[in-house]
Amino acid sequence: MEKIVDIVAPRNSIDLFLKVLALISSFTAFDYFIGEAMRNLTSTSIMIELVTTLFIAAPFGIFVMSIMGIQRRLKEKLRYLAETDQLTGLANRQAFMARAGAALSEQPNSTILMIDVDHFKRVNDTHGHFVGDISLRLVARHLVENVRAGDVVGRLGGEEFAVMLTNADKITAEYVSARICKPMEVDAAADLDKSAPSFVLTMSVGGIMALPGQNLTELIRHADAALYTAKSTGRARAVFYECDGGSKRVAC
Repeated sequence: MEKIVDIVAPRNSIDLFLKVLALISSFTAFDYFIGEAMRNLTSTSIMIELVTTLFIAAPFGIFVMSIMGIQRRLKEKLRYLAETDQLTGLANRQAFMARAGAALSEQPNSTILMIDVDHFKRVNDTHGHFVGDISLRLVARHLVENVRAGDVVGRLGGEEFAVMLTNADKITAEYVSARICKPMEVDAAADLDKSAPSFVLTMSVGGIMALPGQNLTELIRHADAALYTAKSTGRARAVFYECDGGSKRVAC
């Protein structure tokens, strides 16, 4: 305890002088420079500049970041509107073609399905366009629920839809097509009053399995030909367009 008192509060002036002299002699060049740097950093002028910069730059930085965030969200919203069918939430024609084309380049072993709702004009004529819109939304949900994660689904227009089954063999393509063709019940009462109609919809499917070198436009044209055969031979079925030794045939 006495030693601590001697250090902090020397007993006489001679002791004080000797301790100050020892303290001064213990300074090194490093201590000196560190002390100078701290004194400069904490000087009044430096502090004023630092505070001024923070008060001016911080709000401006926050403002710029907010504007950038708004622009990013606006860009994402515009892209969503440009690529999405507003009735069904699926990719629209342009977006489907872009996504399916990209998928085909990465997964050549893919299948294109062209899908058409059977007798859809009758739905609009009998129940009205509002019920027709409900039906199309339910068809879109039916398609999404019956394909695999990673497949591309789009509405090309009207009652016409398309699906690209990426990396799908024949068994997978036929299985998915059969699920899509399965009759689907439309119960409009969930969106309208209790007197709304309930009826069954079916779909026809035309498909083609891609061969090396075929482009998306060619595949869609052949799938359309298969779809025409499916509709002209009874509907509610899937028909696949096949190439056999250079000759083209449509096989159920």
